[in-house]
Amino acid sequence: MSAFLGPIHTWLYSKILFQNELVEKIISFANENNWMNDSIRLNRYGNLEEGALEDIVDPNNIHGWLQERVSLVENKLAYIVTALLEDHPKRLDELKTLSYNLGASHGMTEFSNAEDAYEYIDSLLLNGMPCDRVNRVIDITNDSLKWEQTQDIHGKYWEMVHGDVKNFYEIRKSIISGILSKSGFDFVEKDGFYEIKR
Repeated sequence: MSAFLGPIHTWLYSKILFQNELVEKIISFANENNWMNDSIRLNRYGNLEEGALEDIVDPNNIHGWLQERVSLVENKLAYIVTALLEDHPKRLDELKTLSYNLGASHGMTEFSNAEDAYEYIDSLLLNGMPCDRVNRVIDITNDSLKWEQTQDIHGKYWEMVHGDVKNFYEIRKSIISGILSKSGFDFVEKDGFYEIKR
């Protein structure tokens, strides 16, 4: 259990905030388009506290506190997307466009190489706790980086709400494509393997 805040905690919390931003944008978009109904309970999983991490974290249980916030934003995303798509699966296309635009708003116009692009994407996207080691890089050149996902850390949240985790991965692909949209790199996914290439 961590006794003090370090860079890894700030890094993880920034990923939590990015996923929460995605959730909030989906909720706003759903409200604007009259997709919400009385059965959708937005506070079902609670909300993130506001403020700087050092002011809101439990200093006696930093790891546990962060793990709870990871679960909070994972649950919220799975729940809201599943609820919105339940009787309207074609809405996924609009959520993918929204996700692409969110990625583009956080995008970079230039990366020195594929590894820099991968590290930037990894600094935004939430993949459990750092100790989970979800992604494993398998090949790197200046123009390409390939990796595999060693485990599905997200599926359990979607199963709990009877959702389809494939929707999560479609949304995530759109975010990554948006992040890379002006960088000269492309994102490719095939059979559980991923690649960023120039």
